[in-house]
Amino acid sequence: MYPSRSASKRTSHALRLLQRKLGVSAVAVAGMLVIMPSTFAASRSAVAHHMLSIRTISMETTHVGWAVTKTSIVRTTDGGRRWADVSPPIPLYTASGPSQRLNTVWDFLNTQSAWVVAATNRAHQVECSYTHDGGAHWKTFASTLPTAKMPHEVLYEADFLNSRDGWLVFGPSGVAGSDQLYATTNGGQSWHHLVPNTPLVGLVWFFKTTNTGWMLISEPNNGSGPLFAIESTQNGGRNWTLTTIKSMKGLEAVSRVGSGFGMTTSGTHDLLPTSTVGVSRDPYVSVLRSADGGQRWVAMSPTLSVNPRDFWSVQTIGGTVAWVVASGRLWRSSNGARSWAYRSSDAFLGHATGMDFVSTQVGWVWKTTATGTRLWMTASGGRRWTTWEPVVTS
Repeated sequence: MYPSRSASKRTSHALRLLQRKLGVSAVAVAGMLVIMPSTFAASRSAVAHHMLSIRTISMETTHVGWAVTKTSIVRTTDGGRRWADVSPPIPLYTASGPSQRLNTVWDFLNTQSAWVVAATNRAHQVECSYTHDGGAHWKTFASTLPTAKMPHEVLYEADFLNSRDGWLVFGPSGVAGSDQLYATTNGGQSWHHLVPNTPLVGLVWFFKTTNTGWMLISEPNNGSGPLFAIESTQNGGRNWTLTTIKSMKGLEAVSRVGSGFGMTTSGTHDLLPTSTVGVSRDPYVSVLRSADGGQRWVAMSPTLSVNPRDFWSVQTIGGTVAWVVASGRLWRSSNGARSWAYRSSDAFLGHATGMDFVSTQVGWVWKTTATGTRLWMTASGGRRWTTWEPVVTS
């Protein structure tokens, strides 16, 4: 997502957000919050060598990373071979497919810090947990947001800078409607509703500072295919300005789609993956590049062709490195997507579930089925791979 975090932040549900036909949002008024803080030591009951079924992975270094399963948060310190259950003391509910609603979102900030926010069956209430010691202990509390009509509205995105400053995106559980953006400056103990100067609210791409952030918004289908726009804020999300996009007609933003949807893409504020998959007779992936901090964007070339029947994925790291899996092949760019170098062609690349790279050399690809997850890791930029089945250890 940005250089100080893993580029595969994955709460992600952008594909559904950006394919929805959004309407005009009603102005919601933030109400009083009921806070019930408490500190818990997370309970550990994992059985040694229990097979994992991973939904998404967020590696922070070559050794340390996080993963989300259907009902748990796990963490590795050996590059993904063994994982420890570090789930917070709140129920976790995730979707196994794009048609199922999510009510848990997460943000892994670094090797030690993470946020988890879950909707509950109680109206207007969410539960928040964060850790600063790798999941050994979590601070947990419930927050009441009267304008977020839980459980009829869905949590779509969480973005936190630290233990104090964060943003949440809520949306209706149907196929149409408007999303709402909330912010906190005191670690979720109170939230205020942000009303952007646009009728459309989308996915909070990420905030670089407490004031500067970007948002992806989708526009109604006007007959020429799904469109999207990028908006930026300089005052913490209270006001948004449409940024300039060059050569973007017909492109569809699919940034940071969770692995439950069969593909993943992720970007930073300098490089943003885009695609025409699903809206073009000759689908391809491309990368947008910004040279002025995200105020103007240009679609880079060349583009890479995609077979939509195969797994495909796009990831950018910082302002120079980009990875693409397309049609069973792995490609890498080290110059800001100005050119691509072929790295490998392996059978598992055509039917994977997701990928996550941390550098120009080290990355992971995984495949999750009904029986569990298999991981492939490369430390040679995709030339050679090691594979194993990850397990949970007690």
